[in-house]
Amino acid sequence: MARKFKHFTKKEREIISYMRDIDRKTYEEIGLKLKRSKSAVCMEYNRNKERGLYIANISHDKYISRLHKKDILKIDQSEKIFDYILLRLEKDKWAPDIISARMKNDINCYVSTETIYDYIYNSPRGKFMKLYKLLPMKREHKQKHGSRRKKVCIPNRVSIHQRNPIAVAKKELGHFECDLTFNRNNRSKNIGSLVCKKSQRILLVLNSSKRANTVAANFSRRMKEIPENLRKTLTLDNGKEFVTHMTYRLMGFKTYFCDAYTPTQKGLVEKMNSMIHRLFPKKIDINTLTKGKLRKIEDLLNNMPRKILGYKTPNEVWSENI
Repeated sequence: MARKFKHFTKKEREIISYMRDIDRKTYEEIGLKLKRSKSAVCMEYNRNKERGLYIANISHDKYISRLHKKDILKIDQSEKIFDYILLRLEKDKWAPDIISARMKNDINCYVSTETIYDYIYNSPRGKFMKLYKLLPMKREHKQKHGSRRKKVCIPNRVSIHQRNPIAVAKKELGHFECDLTFNRNNRSKNIGSLVCKKSQRILLVLNSSKRANTVAANFSRRMKEIPENLRKTLTLDNGKEFVTHMTYRLMGFKTYFCDAYTPTQKGLVEKMNSMIHRLFPKKIDINTLTKGKLRKIEDLLNNMPRKILGYKTPNEVWSENI
């Protein structure tokens, strides 16, 4: 008897992304973790990459898109399904979501709401019959949601307003803010800052680009230096470089996102970025910055006494509270 293939879940795709691109694990090691075969993991990784990168939410969207295409073919190949959709649209004036919900009970078949819309607007048959005229709004073209304004979709995003008050109070170690900062004439290469709210101790990374996987890989390597019991919360902005924030959750952090266009909600890391540029001005070409030079900047900042810390250094406060 042939084994039935079980499709990868979104959670499994997040684990694949983390283990493969961050921890550099083999397909065999990932397979053991997921109780999958090595070949299944390899096929999933290579099939759903986007521009050479495997980003869990994008890979999952590609998988969902392929399912819709298969369902569109299913409508064309089944007169029973097509006739049911046409009858409900034409006679009963039902919207596609109602048709999808009732179809299973009425004719023991199923296609999703999105697939019905896709069939109406994109299939040769749907276009020829001008099925869009049977829709409630009778739009000739499918409305592109969000086309008026480019908005980054962050999967599993949790608002900063749901963050535990202790993360704001600066009474314990383990609560961090994270950001990227750029130099003039270069919007790709950047410095990543990870700062502890209580101690103001900072970890810096040099990113060759602002691609989500690049940023996540570099931050994750530095985060491994933080004891596991001190990986509590991480506050981020809504940039596309943080769409892979589930990587940080897998390391133990709870991730929270600021409101749009409200950088003051992570004011400490913004302040630290300005201090970085006191030591490495924005007018200097960032291509001249090496990891060694960046580590010296980090050491200077972590050994600089602060008035708010009672003129102790971030390293001293970190060591006293760890």
